[in-house]
Amino acid sequence: MNRCPRKNRPYRHRSRSLIGTWRIKPEVLYISEQEAETTLNANGYEAKQIKKIRLLKHQVCISYWNNQGGTCSGFFSYPLFRCWQQAMERLIYDCLSVRD
Repeated sequence: MNRCPRKNRPYRHRSRSLIGTWRIKPEVLYISEQEAETTLNANGYEAKQIKKIRLLKHQVCISYWNNQGGTCSGFFSYPLFRCWQQAMERLIYDCLSVRD
């Protein structure tokens, strides 16, 4: 009798991010070009014009032209943008209890 021992799976921690728990859905958020440009300029990036905005699951990919005319791109976190702050305010307002 040759039995294979049962493999124990390691414990997976529950996701604590608001996107991972599906409380905030990034595909519903809308980041305008003007909002992206003002956010980038406020954070020290010299953005002259936004070329393209791609919403990914946990971050935003923004391609833009800088003041020298070169094309730049970068990945940015959602909490930098005003639409994330508004979604957080809505989530807190709609919350039924402290544990939600």
